[in-house]
Amino acid sequence: TCWVPLSDATLDNGCPWVAPGLHHMGTLHHDIAPLGLECFKDPENPVAVPAKVGDVVVFSSLTPHRTGPNTTDETRKSYILQYAPDGAMIHAHDGNIVPANDPERQFRVASA
Repeated sequence: TCWVPLSDATLDNGCPWVAPGLHHMGTLHHDIAPLGLECFKDPENPVAVPAKVGDVVVFSSLTPHRTGPNTTDETRKSYILQYAPDGAMIHAHDGNIVPANDPERQFRVASA
């Protein structure tokens, strides 16, 4: 996963947080929560990753991660790129396991 801030990401406006080292455990069980999928409520020793425009935050998609709440009046924007091998399967937000390249999961970046 490459998380690219399009505006500065701070503790106040919801920068990414990661739980280092847990990617070694492989794919973790996820529960459906009100804001999406959740594998931990309170992981031990999470690390905040503030980032400025021009930075790229890179981590394994197996690393538990989240962004914090935006408590400012400004919009925090980011671009997220996730890479996976051909044939990779993912846990969809509805709990189903689907191909990573499922057209229903893709978002238009630009339209004609």
